[in-house]
Amino acid sequence: MARPHPAIGFAAVLALAACDAGEPPADAGPSAFAGDGFVQLEAVDATTLLLRTSRPLDPASGGAGSFRLTRFTVVPPEPVEIADARLDSSMEVTLRCAPLLDGQTYTLDVDVRDADGGVLE
Repeated sequence: MARPHPAIGFAAVLALAACDAGEPPADAGPSAFAGDGFVQLEAVDATTLLLRTSRPLDPASGGAGSFRLTRFTVVPPEPVEIADARLDSSMEVTLRCAPLLDGQTYTLDVDVRDADGGVLE
């Protein structure tokens, strides 16, 4: 699989179902995915994503610049602004982004390191 950038270690796809009043639908559930160090990506509401990892993260590598969100349901794909990335615990990151649109597919590219300096892929 080709990577969009050599420094990007991981990409997760989040298909967002209809969000009413900023809340994800009951059947949307978190997105589970395979990847070294990543456990789950959840749309908390239309502007908040929660990323869970299986290993503690390096606090210096988790800023907003370490994440890239793209909407691929349109041509050409559109970047989505990530305004803030906050390390909530050593293994959870909350991302604040521009509003996500109902029924769209987004890809989150992640470039973070664990507490030991290893790249999560």
